[in-house]
Amino acid sequence: MILRDAMRSLRDGFSRSFFYWLTLFLTTLFIYLFFHIMMSDPETASLLTSKSDVIATAVTVAVIVICMIAILFANDFFVKQKAKELAVRLVCGATAFQLAVYLLLQTLVLLVIAIPLGIFTGNALMPVLSRIISSLMGTSFEMSVTPDANLMSFSIIGFSVFWILMLNLSFALRTGAGLMLNNSIMTQSAQAPVLRLRNVPDAVKNVILTAVWFVPLILFYTQGNGMFIFASISIYALYQLIPAVIVPWIRKINSGAMNNANAQVYRGFVRYDMQLLRMNMILLIVSDVLLASALIIKQSQPVEVTLYLLSFFVMNVLLTLAIVFKYVTAAVGRVRYYEALTQIGYTEKECASILRSEVFLLFAWLGFSQLLYLVNMVLAKGMSGAAKDYGVILLVLPCIVIVICAAVSAVYYQRSIFSNIRRER
Repeated sequence: MILRDAMRSLRDGFSRSFFYWLTLFLTTLFIYLFFHIMMSDPETASLLTSKSDVIATAVTVAVIVICMIAILFANDFFVKQKAKELAVRLVCGATAFQLAVYLLLQTLVLLVIAIPLGIFTGNALMPVLSRIISSLMGTSFEMSVTPDANLMSFSIIGFSVFWILMLNLSFALRTGAGLMLNNSIMTQSAQAPVLRLRNVPDAVKNVILTAVWFVPLILFYTQGNGMFIFASISIYALYQLIPAVIVPWIRKINSGAMNNANAQVYRGFVRYDMQLLRMNMILLIVSDVLLASALIIKQSQPVEVTLYLLSFFVMNVLLTLAIVFKYVTAAVGRVRYYEALTQIGYTEKECASILRSEVFLLFAWLGFSQLLYLVNMVLAKGMSGAAKDYGVILLVLPCIVIVICAAVSAVYYQRSIFSNIRRER
């Protein structure tokens, strides 16, 4: 009975289940290939040992950690989408144990499909990657399945599975329906003090903060070897700049645009979106900068280059998907706002236009933030010819991922909003 209901729930929420499954599949595939590429070459097999350089070790550890974070983001999206369903079952008399079994069965089904398929796909891609690396090296290179690579990849995957199951079990064992439904939809991050300067006007602090955001980018052109450090300083400033400067600026624009009601609505939504997704955006930019630095500064061995390029692509996909997960989870909860708009005379076409404008502005901001760093990094090193081989890849790949994820977000967002509105009528 529980198994049948769990399978029906996966079928009814196919799009949510598919996004979650896709993250699990891509993560498994990436981890499996990453360690098998690494262990197939004697020089890169020591990336996690004292023999490796700092950049290679930092990249290896970072991509593993980011994979774990992406999985947790996707799992959070999946579980929160089940919150209302679990709460209803709890109110109808289901026990905490039954809820735990119900949720874990769905999770295990997706894991059982995603992980073996990811490993199978990884094995199928090995000959292709071997040819790519051979062409980069100018000599023969062959990926092979080794016990050490299997041990490393299965350990990381197993660790992820363990925490997924523990987190989902914890969520299912909450004692009240109210706790399950207590997930804030539109939250405004508290603005932490950025510059602790007494008796200094906020306007001066904001000017300083803006300068800290832009000045390190100029230093790319004069101090190229310190790119990642300068970029980190700039990214931290950007993290603080969003609630301190950008969001108030949007609020100010809205207060002066009384003649454009549609723009006021979607700018208001974007203002919340930017705060809600601030940490996800920063994590994506940090990942881009770290991997781009390793590629265009270090000029590594061909096997390492392949690992970094693979990591750059997969990290962009996983972290942008994580943004999509969190964004649509929050956005779908705004159905009551769109219902209010329809009640005061807005047509469905006008509401759809507002929705698309919100999605466009949000993802345009995300793309601009990424390219601001990547373009300057490529130009700074391209002046010396170091980035000519990878510059186009570093700039084009994020744009493609952003466009696809924006389109998916718009379609899912619009379908969810208007299906709920029509159901209420």
